[in-house]
Amino acid sequence: MQQKVVIIAILIILFSCFPMCYGGELYQAEVIKISDADSIWIRMNGRKIKLNIAGIDAPEEFKSRKMRMDSKRCHISRKRIRKLGRMATNYARSILNKGEMVKIEIYNKGEKEIYGVLFLPDGQSYGEEIVRQGYACVSGESKEKELQNLRELLYRAKENKKGLWDKYYKEMDCLCK
Repeated sequence: MQQKVVIIAILIILFSCFPMCYGGELYQAEVIKISDADSIWIRMNGRKIKLNIAGIDAPEEFKSRKMRMDSKRCHISRKRIRKLGRMATNYARSILNKGEMVKIEIYNKGEKEIYGVLFLPDGQSYGEEIVRQGYACVSGESKEKELQNLRELLYRAKENKKGLWDKYYKEMDCLCK
């Protein structure tokens, strides 16, 4: 009986840390497609996988439930949100190229998509760079230390009117809430 309790306790601990258990180990991957600023298609271990970038949320480029919700919540037309999304994606494509080899730190892994941090060929965090340059917001889905860093970068991008914050401050201010 005592052995069962120990096994159950171990399983509970393992499953409670599952989303962050992958963190720390870096994997090599090839960029296949930049679909939008916060999700990148990669080839890793011969498999095509969608990588959702941890800790960031960029304006939506494609029609989605989230775009409808953002439009309603922020009183911004879907057309305007799509425009911001295209601008964010274009910036993403300017710093990350199809065919480039990158490193990935996985936080959570599914069958066809993963969630984690992408490191550019120069070693810099893609998420940090896109927030620093004013093309993405901070989402609460990452490790606390990384979120603190991303929030500081977002604050500076806002203050310095970087990227989308320059001409679309009001829209970005609402989208980033």
